[in-house]
Amino acid sequence: MTVEKITASSMNRAMLKAKRIFKDDAIIIESKNIVLDGKNYYELLVSGTRVANENEEINYARENAQQVLDIVNKINRDSQKKVKTEKPISISNNLINDKLKYFFEDEYDIILGLDKNKLEIYKKLRKKQISYDIAYSIVQELFDFGFESKDEQNMIIERIIKDNLNVSGNLYKNNYEQRIVSLMGTTGVGKTTTLAKIVSEALISYNKKVVLFTFDNYKKSTLLQLKVHASLLKVPFEIVKSRNDFENKLIKYSDYDLVLLDMEGIDVFDDNELDNLKHLLAMPPKIEKHLTLPVNLREYDQEKIFKKFKVFDPDYLIFTRLDETDLYSSMLNMNLKTDIPISYLTTGPHITGDIMLASKAKMARLIMN
Repeated sequence: MTVEKITASSMNRAMLKAKRIFKDDAIIIESKNIVLDGKNYYELLVSGTRVANENEEINYARENAQQVLDIVNKINRDSQKKVKTEKPISISNNLINDKLKYFFEDEYDIILGLDKNKLEIYKKLRKKQISYDIAYSIVQELFDFGFESKDEQNMIIERIIKDNLNVSGNLYKNNYEQRIVSLMGTTGVGKTTTLAKIVSEALISYNKKVVLFTFDNYKKSTLLQLKVHASLLKVPFEIVKSRNDFENKLIKYSDYDLVLLDMEGIDVFDDNELDNLKHLLAMPPKIEKHLTLPVNLREYDQEKIFKKFKVFDPDYLIFTRLDETDLYSSMLNMNLKTDIPISYLTTGPHITGDIMLASKAKMARLIMN
């Protein structure tokens, strides 16, 4: 005989529990009402002979559900561990590698050949949008140098970038001949404003005599802007109507140090406009050609513009709108891809003060900052 305490929400349920536990000879020793969690329950003290073991086994899973759940969870955890430790089949590896190779193309082999330390620095350079081939070269050169700290690492990377940049230097230095300078590029890259900045620099910083030319193929709004710039800077402004007119005006201003040609922005998809520009730039004497690129323009678009203007053999690159982004890696990428020196960097809308001669040290700091 055993004694059990049974609790249920009603007397009937309490009696049913007693019958499941004991045979028909169950005896109620005591019964009382109790309160649990603010609810009324019946509590019975019952004595009798417990049900045979086979009935207990039938109800084992139901009465010990938590134990069963623990066992199932353990089996699941063990099976997951097994899956993680097992190597994927070779077909899956090949499929993944093929997809990665398709996605990364030429960069795939570079990534595959880098160890963990090199890959970490490579990833850092790629986040700055430095081209994968240039980033790879920088990493290799960095580890050839060797470094002992992160600060030293950054310093060496900056020095490597600086050493690989190609800039024009001061184009007035040791140049005693008249310079005829043309800015070219697509519409809206900031050519006219940049030209006014160069006029201002020549007047204020180098005390040069400057004249501004434009060709007679402009919209009225653009011509008005040029006249305003010329008036503010107090320089002569001439509209060139033909090739002969251009040659005559060059003779007229032969004693001037700098002749600046403002060319209308062209559509890179319009071959007629490109042919007209090519004809104008082929005029004697030698014209110093600067291709203007906004630094915040997608590199894909910068490359597309360069491919179109490559037929003119540009002498220098100018990067504008440095104030409109905090990523400057396109200057490095385009500089190394084209092998054309950078002459100027411009920032902001102001005519005076928002232009600087391209400096390797400044550009390397901008790219790495």
